[in-house]
Amino acid sequence: MRLGVSAVRARQLAGIVAGVIAIAVLIGAGGGHATAPPLTIEVGWQAKVAQNGRIDLIGPEGARGSIWPLFVASSLSDRGAEKALSVLLHRYYASGISWSTPMLRSAGTIVASGSGGGRRAVAVLSYAHSTIGTTATLYTAVAAARSAGAQERSFVRMFASFKPRGAAESGASGAGISYRSWRDPAEGAFTLDVPKGWNVAGGLARLAPLDVRVGVRLTSSSLDAAVLIGDSSIPTYVEMNETLAAGGFQEGQNYSPGYGINERIMRYVPGLDYARLYMRELANRNECSGLSEISARVRPDTVAALNRINAQFGAVGANVHIDAGEISFSCRMGGKLFDGYVFAATNEIRTGLTAIWQVPYLYVATAPPSSIVVAQTVLRHVVASFQQDSTWTAKQSQLTSDSARIARAAATSVADSISSSYWARSAAEDQISQQRSDAILGRTNTVDPATGDRFKVESGSDYYWIDHSGNVVGTTTSAAPSTDFRSLVTLSR
Repeated sequence: MRLGVSAVRARQLAGIVAGVIAIAVLIGAGGGHATAPPLTIEVGWQAKVAQNGRIDLIGPEGARGSIWPLFVASSLSDRGAEKALSVLLHRYYASGISWSTPMLRSAGTIVASGSGGGRRAVAVLSYAHSTIGTTATLYTAVAAARSAGAQERSFVRMFASFKPRGAAESGASGAGISYRSWRDPAEGAFTLDVPKGWNVAGGLARLAPLDVRVGVRLTSSSLDAAVLIGDSSIPTYVEMNETLAAGGFQEGQNYSPGYGINERIMRYVPGLDYARLYMRELANRNECSGLSEISARVRPDTVAALNRINAQFGAVGANVHIDAGEISFSCRMGGKLFDGYVFAATNEIRTGLTAIWQVPYLYVATAPPSSIVVAQTVLRHVVASFQQDSTWTAKQSQLTSDSARIARAAATSVADSISSSYWARSAAEDQISQQRSDAILGRTNTVDPATGDRFKVESGSDYYWIDHSGNVVGTTTSAAPSTDFRSLVTLSR
């Protein structure tokens, strides 16, 4: 995350919060304590309540079952419910069981069957929409094939007797979290709302007079959750050009344009690709094994909102475009499962034949599955609360009022955008079909950041440009064909 605006670089500051497809416990049944489960247990059966609220049933002849109350922080479509059930089964119930593709059985009910090792299994996800998301309950039953018929009646009676009770586990949705104001300790450059009881580290890092960055890390030891707002170790990047090439520089090397600034020579990386790179870096840094990408998508809706705001930077003579992407993942650290989310937006700032790019918007949330919604809620609140200090801005730039106004407008616009479109997956299969068709026909999807108009262009080029007459051309270099052309953003490659 970057602060300040200079005549050389349009450094922006904004708030972007993003969602993560995360299923969390809605109704606890003891949270791992010795509380009696809210259902009638058959004779010969035992029940254990896991820390995440799932009730595990152990019966005769190796029979196993579970009841898991869940909450999804969005309006889950039928296709989304099928996807969610598939993820849950393969993540938590894959031991020796091969599951069928989940299918809609009736309104609000998704069913999958499984078998393996002489056992038969069935899973049922029952869900209903509420004003704040989707409530659901996952039922699973596994029994030896020879006794499945006899065990079925016990499963049915116990499942039917289940009655959720009480409120959500403390902090399961993040609704009960209270916040305090936190000011950047380095220069007082900004303030944030941070959760009470969470540890906060970082702030503004000034690496050079014109190179200031933000990196804040919030952690909760009780929830094992972490939220990152920016990363001060990420440099400014400069794209290779004829001048650098003539000087003997190569991709990956550092280059100093003066003023104590060090830039890294690297070809522009779109937001989604950068989010993926950062996800892998996080996994390596934390020795996370079994890294699994759950979902990834470009965010043209968020990009369009920010580009309308970024158009105001034309006053400093810079052509600025930005694109964004988000990715959710899971991995194991120290034998414990973690869910994670990375949102990254990268922006290219072109002046003449020189182009630099930055990662001004980077937001991360990680936590065990039982508390990922808390991390998501905290991330949304913290970013939306970001407030640049006007006195600091006055010292940093002559564009004080514009910078502060743009920063606040971006925070509000993007938070609203993501909240309203959080993981809307109803058209996912149509999009996949369209992408497959485009690949076969050799077409690439692009968007004009200045107008929001989309174009399908012939594939094969690394960069695409459009002039004032609407003519689109492709090039293999990052240099514009002429001053009449502006850059298009590639949505799929």
